[in-house]
Amino acid sequence: MPATTHATALYTSAIPTVMPATTSMPSNLPVAPISLPKWKSPMAPHFDPKNPSALCMYLLDYQSLAQVVQPTLAEHLAQSTCYLTEEYKDDWENLPEFGATFPDWDTFKQAHLREYPNARKPFISLADLGKFVDNKSMQEIHTLDEFATFHWSLED
Repeated sequence: MPATTHATALYTSAIPTVMPATTSMPSNLPVAPISLPKWKSPMAPHFDPKNPSALCMYLLDYQSLAQVVQPTLAEHLAQSTCYLTEEYKDDWENLPEFGATFPDWDTFKQAHLREYPNARKPFISLADLGKFVDNKSMQEIHTLDEFATFHWSLED
């Protein structure tokens, strides 16, 4: 908190006091607009098409930046491609969801996840895991071959 000096009627004190948390800044100060980081800057999101699993992180990073800048929906989609190489930028901008009349970020993200099927790690619910454990715990193993088959089926 900024320090200020406290003045009294009898004398001026140079003892700094802390402004209370409820004190606000003057409203007439100019506010600089917040902009997205430049392409290839350390703060810019990065997407490596050779590593599709990086797509989810790219989309999350960009979405976090966009929440700070607060662009319109159309700007949000348009600016999402500004960190890509020309080739991938063209691919992304040719998706029907990019040029939709009513832009929707979630629909746009889902379109990308369809384009890069390896980008998403499979989700295994607790219910699925419970069924798997129940099935495997009932399986009897009497020979080394049965154990090998059991172990091999766990890796699938």
